[in-house]
Amino acid sequence: MTEGVIGLIPNRVFQGGYQLGYTNDVSGGMSGGPVLNAQGQLIGLNGMLSYPFLGIRAFVFEDGSLPSQEEFLQMERLSWAVPMQRLPSATSTPVAPNPSPRQPLPPPTPPAPTTEQPLPLVF
Repeated sequence: MTEGVIGLIPNRVFQGGYQLGYTNDVSGGMSGGPVLNAQGQLIGLNGMLSYPFLGIRAFVFEDGSLPSQEEFLQMERLSWAVPMQRLPSATSTPVAPNPSPRQPLPPPTPPAPTTEQPLPLVF
């Protein structure tokens, strides 16, 4: 377990639901892990490391806009989680399945005949 503090809760939400920036050190593979408050209550699910490889493009808001350079400099140093309020609850209406079923893949095309001779095996 690591300790940290909430560093930023922007007014707008990032694509993917991220809105909870915190100072805990997290590593790759910790996505989906819990973010707990001081009372041990689940407040979010971890999902984005600090200093993301995509740079400012990792912080696209739901409306498609990007943060200002000043905002980005504050955001990039934090790890990010989806707050629990943004996740569907067990009592929420389930998402309807895709009405158009997937089409099966066509059968593979057999390889064209070749005129090449196989190489002899030497032991």
